[in-house]
Amino acid sequence: MATRIRVAISAILLSLVLTLAMGCGGDEEGPDGAAGAGGGGAVGPGGTGGDGGTGGSGGEGPRCGDGVVDAGEECDDGEDNSDEAPGACRTDCRLAHCGDSVVDPGEECDEGEANSDEDPGTCRTDCRLAHCGDGVVDPGEECDEGEANSDEQPDACRTDCKRARCGDGVVDGGEACDWGEENSDEVPGACRSDCQSARCGDGIVDPTEACDAGEANSDELPDACRTNCALPWCGDGVVDSEEECDEGDANSDEVPGACRSDCRLARCGDAVVDPSEECDNGPANSDIQPNACRKSCQLPRCGDGVIDAGEGCDDGNAIDGDGCTSRCELEEGWSCPMFQPCVPICGDGKIVGGEECDGTNLGGLSCADFGYTHGHLSCTESCTLDLSNCSNPFCGNGIKEPGEECDGTDFGGITCQDLDPCLVPSPPLCTPSCTISWTTCNPWFC
Repeated sequence: MATRIRVAISAILLSLVLTLAMGCGGDEEGPDGAAGAGGGGAVGPGGTGGDGGTGGSGGEGPRCGDGVVDAGEECDDGEDNSDEAPGACRTDCRLAHCGDSVVDPGEECDEGEANSDEDPGTCRTDCRLAHCGDGVVDPGEECDEGEANSDEQPDACRTDCKRARCGDGVVDGGEACDWGEENSDEVPGACRSDCQSARCGDGIVDPTEACDAGEANSDELPDACRTNCALPWCGDGVVDSEEECDEGDANSDEVPGACRSDCRLARCGDAVVDPSEECDNGPANSDIQPNACRKSCQLPRCGDGVIDAGEGCDDGNAIDGDGCTSRCELEEGWSCPMFQPCVPICGDGKIVGGEECDGTNLGGLSCADFGYTHGHLSCTESCTLDLSNCSNPFCGNGIKEPGEECDGTDFGGITCQDLDPCLVPSPPLCTPSCTISWTTCNPWFC
């Protein structure tokens, strides 16, 4: 720069000298028409040109390349002017500049008139290489909006000249979220790799979800995760394992025949009178309580073994003559406790059931009906016949029978005093022929 200043000052001084010299010369013009410079000798005193001595040849005018920075020139390095050397004064005496087709210091490129701020890949008019951010979509770039490139604005061209995309950390149009490198198809609750929010059906069990099997979620398949990412449940309309039925919202604990709210089939004991049931009081159904709905969900009836209102007995069958009639009427001479077999009443004088007799009621039987010729029947306290007093007469059987005075020790109540009051009141002697011998009777006080 200092050299150029000195050159410029020198050019100015030289111009002043030439001006002064031209003012002091003769009025005659030199041979080439230029004012005589007086360089060949002293100028003749007022003589015409040539007579007073020939004037010196006139000097060349200022020009680019003479090493002097003339008016209108930006520089002039003389023979060093160059249109190829970086940073040199150009041959038109203009300073090296962007657009002169020479890559000068501070320039990245220079293609002269081919420099362009519109053509892809060209050197720019500021002699910078085509670059991301120059507003031109160059090779290798997807977009370039210049200063409008942004890594924060939705849908803007990014500062790396890539189009806005899922994963760039900016929520663009059509995206529900974008966490950049933290997008994940595995982390619960994370923004997904397609820039959609974590959602039921993406295969990840996110917060508030009980399950998520992705495409396998189903509202039709048993035991599958449901499409709302809830575990299968009773009432979802699908019969899952351990469920007998599931009619969804139609499950009911009140509607006859409906699937129950616990996903069990309608059944006797669920407190709903379903088809084929006569009654159903749920836990109050009973096979032992009078007048209750039975556990078979049938109304109480004669023959169910429970003595209900209006029944005198109920032995659980429809057979007459066993103490309780087929109409549940108590038969005479019988006792029919609840849940026990009917039994005859021994001692009421009526022979029923398995009784052989009852009190003095021997049913018209006698010892003769059993092959005995003597004696009498009796009835025990358990209503069985007592044959102990029945016999066939013969001497020696220990029973005083007709035609015998005695037999063994059976004297029929006779004592020695029956012979003589003055005898000891002891039994007499019974002979082997069943006659009485008084020989054993002893005197008594009389």
